[in-house]
Amino acid sequence: MFTFIRCANVSYHPFSKKQPLLTKHCIDPGPTLAKATGLVWCYYIYKGDETTWVRQCHEKYGEVVRLGPDRLSYINSQAWKDISGFRTGGRLENSKDYRTLLQEGPNSKPSVINQTDPQDHGRIRKIFTNAFSDKALKLQEPMIYTHINKLIQNLYHAVSENPDVKLEMVKTYNCATFDIMGDLAFGEPLGMLDTGEYTPWVKAVFGGLKMGTYFRIGKEFPLLEFFMSVFTPQSLRDDLALHFNHAIERVNRRIEKGDDPSKADIWKLVMDKGKDLLSLQEMHSNASLFMLAGTETTASVLSGATFYLLKNPSKMQKLVEEIRKLSLEQLTFEELARLPYMSACLEETLRCYPPVPIASPRVIAPGGNAVMGDWLPEGVCNEQ
Repeated sequence: MFTFIRCANVSYHPFSKKQPLLTKHCIDPGPTLAKATGLVWCYYIYKGDETTWVRQCHEKYGEVVRLGPDRLSYINSQAWKDISGFRTGGRLENSKDYRTLLQEGPNSKPSVINQTDPQDHGRIRKIFTNAFSDKALKLQEPMIYTHINKLIQNLYHAVSENPDVKLEMVKTYNCATFDIMGDLAFGEPLGMLDTGEYTPWVKAVFGGLKMGTYFRIGKEFPLLEFFMSVFTPQSLRDDLALHFNHAIERVNRRIEKGDDPSKADIWKLVMDKGKDLLSLQEMHSNASLFMLAGTETTASVLSGATFYLLKNPSKMQKLVEEIRKLSLEQLTFEELARLPYMSACLEETLRCYPPVPIASPRVIAPGGNAVMGDWLPEGVCNEQ
């Protein structure tokens, strides 16, 4: 995984003989043109080859690469700790890079993922900790199993009717994960496992993800962002509005229901912790995020795991044998998490087929910070 760090104060000119020695490691290795202009990085984003290009740069130049005038990329575990870890010695935390985050919703209230202020991010994250803890998962287990059993039944019926049927597993997994997250986030599923088809809302989610990539380019250059906002097709604007309005509608409906003792969904656990800790607008923004961050990503991991297991039948057989040693009563989240080979398969899938292959960029805090023993000035964009 890459670690990116951004620094506005690092200058580079390819024809100058006097280059700044940023660190003891002299962080200048990298493509010459990319070090001179951020347009190279934008070009590879537009092509969809960002991760391939970054990997190739690291293979050629080493574990620290300069990918732009103010952008450094690392592939070192210590860099991850230095860039994204908690600060000591009075140093400020490196904030998220707003230019690479998801767009804020129409209400302009950031979610936990695109909140750049460390204090507000910590406040929101602390509120949702209760809803995503191990204790919460145990409470949510019966509801999640309802959808998993429906997924298994759908696959069983399809194969029983036609043993040679070709199943579209990516779509099947997405139907399951969106139904589960809909139940968790809004107290009601989307019904996709019943129909086997994407709802208009989910189609809008996928369209928004693709559009968000192009908006990353626009944030690098304000003038370009202006033209992109002017010439963005109305259909894409409608998709973004549809997604957010659906989230608003369902959150409001869930809140109106009040406390439901039979369901341990996200909002019940959040409100149990203190319903006044989040504004209604923050609830809307974060609900919109959950339908992005907890659905397609999970389906991507499952799709990757299925692909690699089918390509390696002996490994699939070993996993099947490990799982079938358990009785039906033992098929719980707690017991499944203890299976060593299944855990290894999932970990290897995350390595080979990460659902979010791009980096999690940070910007060096005011006053500067050290990364791998090298001092970087404020404004550096780090990618890990």
